[in-house]
Amino acid sequence: MPSQLCPQAKPFFPVGSEAKPVVKSVQKTTQKTTEITREELITNVAGLLDEIIAEKGTNFTQVSEIPDMTVFHAKKLAPISLRDYLLRFGKNTECHEDAFIYALIYLDRCADNIEDFSLDSFNILRLILISMVTGIKFYDDTYYKNSFYARVGGVSVQEFNKLEQEYLCNYVDFNLYVDDETYTSYYDDIVKFNQAKVEKSGEGQSLSKH
Repeated sequence: MPSQLCPQAKPFFPVGSEAKPVVKSVQKTTQKTTEITREELITNVAGLLDEIIAEKGTNFTQVSEIPDMTVFHAKKLAPISLRDYLLRFGKNTECHEDAFIYALIYLDRCADNIEDFSLDSFNILRLILISMVTGIKFYDDTYYKNSFYARVGGVSVQEFNKLEQEYLCNYVDFNLYVDDETYTSYYDDIVKFNQAKVEKSGEGQSLSKH
């Protein structure tokens, strides 16, 4: 859809600092019944999104296959997997694990707001990048400038700014608050997704012994 940049997008987030010595993340008060490691969380967020793209048949290899190009679509496939992209983002930004959960929630809100919204192999990296940064900016006390996130995400700062405005105004409509119940539901889904993979892996090893 065409970009309708709204005037409140620019000042919505205060300007962050390029040098961020301390991250004071707003911790969720919800008690997690099952904990998974940071790497497991990132791996399973990536796995879930990859599975969604595969099930929808939108794992395109050519730009010409994309039915509706948006500002979030890259001109060519990135030479990095989604998992490695998320791991790199997490390592370089030292963001709290919550950012990956918020990103999933925000992507679902995009689907609610945008007709024919669909994740595919050409738009997933830009969408997940802006989703994660949006969560960080909304829930963290301090954060980097857009120029830093753009560099980590592999886009120019000009493109990042354009994507952020489009995302806030039209994709999530500034609906950024996540209540504890919603957060817990998404977190538990990732835990279940992880458990299913572990069980499936165990069954495969068991069958290989026979």
